[in-house]
Amino acid sequence: LEINEFVPKNPLAATMLKLFGDEESSDVIFEITKKEEKTKKRKREMASSSVQFHAHRFILEHTSSELAALCESSPEGGMNSPIIINDIKAEVFRGLLHYIYGGEIRQESLMASGKEVIDAADKYGVVNLKLEAEVWYVHSTRITTDNVIDNLLYADAKNLALLKEAVMDYIVKNKKKVMKRVSFKEVPGDIYKDLLAAVSRVLDDSDEDNSDDDDEEDEEKDYASMGIGALRQKLDQRGIDIDGSRDTLIAALKKQS
Repeated sequence: LEINEFVPKNPLAATMLKLFGDEESSDVIFEITKKEEKTKKRKREMASSSVQFHAHRFILEHTSSELAALCESSPEGGMNSPIIINDIKAEVFRGLLHYIYGGEIRQESLMASGKEVIDAADKYGVVNLKLEAEVWYVHSTRITTDNVIDNLLYADAKNLALLKEAVMDYIVKNKKKVMKRVSFKEVPGDIYKDLLAAVSRVLDDSDEDNSDDDDEEDEEKDYASMGIGALRQKLDQRGIDIDGSRDTLIAALKKQS
């Protein structure tokens, strides 16, 4: 049915975003502190600068369990006595809170500060932002033999399945160059399943006979060689948590099959 009349949207999202930074209704304050080295009369001194952000515990309880926990453990709940955070930049924390209240972070910011956003979102449990930042980090990062191990270790430490997949695909497609120039001494032993999955994807891409678009049942069960993006999409469509390693995502899908 097509209609010409204007139909307003549900105002909840816009209302939530209006609460972002609202001092009057807030019941918790976060203070982001940063120590800066300044030179004064030939002497180096450490000076502190801080930025405060007002928030609402009820919203945090449903969007960031870690920030909500900080409110509970802080004296007076973080209102009269601000909760001090000193391991994140003010602009990154502002973006995190803005996202929590329903806002979006610009693509340019995600590409420029991808790792910082990932680290903050991972620490404070804002999963979707972490995964969104991961996507842009993967697309804006050129993997080489010089950084392949660093990216692999980072992906493993932060549970970034998409980045790990990109690294594995690079290793498989550049296997001769990688074998000559890269040492795998620091790599954890449980990455070999991901490596085998990458090999399987490369083989599938080069052999059209291995795929059957008409057989949806077989495709549903062929999770082992499926890309992380496809696995996450299937889980999201079923309302299942999309954060986790390849094994975790596959196990969740199999459980629902």
